[in-house]
Amino acid sequence: WVGLRDKPGHAPLQPHQTRPAANQGWEAESPGTAPAEGVEVEVCPLAHSFVAEVARELSAARGAALFIDYGPPRGHVADSTRAIVNHRFVPLLHGPGDADLTANVHFEGLAAEAARVPGVRVAPVASQRNFLASMGIEA
Repeated sequence: WVGLRDKPGHAPLQPHQTRPAANQGWEAESPGTAPAEGVEVEVCPLAHSFVAEVARELSAARGAALFIDYGPPRGHVADSTRAIVNHRFVPLLHGPGDADLTANVHFEGLAAEAARVPGVRVAPVASQRNFLASMGIEA
């Protein structure tokens, strides 16, 4: 995050949200993969803003970024918010402040966000296993 949030013209960052899938730009992100009407998906505007800013910085300065997190390599994310204590799932509001809260990432959407920036080339989304195998590292 260093230095990215304070740049002029940066849109306010928003927290993780769940929204109806309609009007979320799914066709632009993944043509032919828009969820059915009425389906809810998780959307994280903060992640989209962050990836777009990183892409703009890389376009101007040249470089590369590698994003690693939890989530399916394809498809939509919904109802993935969960709490974890000592490597075990617990109820979401279990011991506020004591549990790690997490949610899956919609990688296709983030890749599409980066690809909208002129001069940025985006590699296909890959699982960690496939990425490491492509680097010659076998499990």
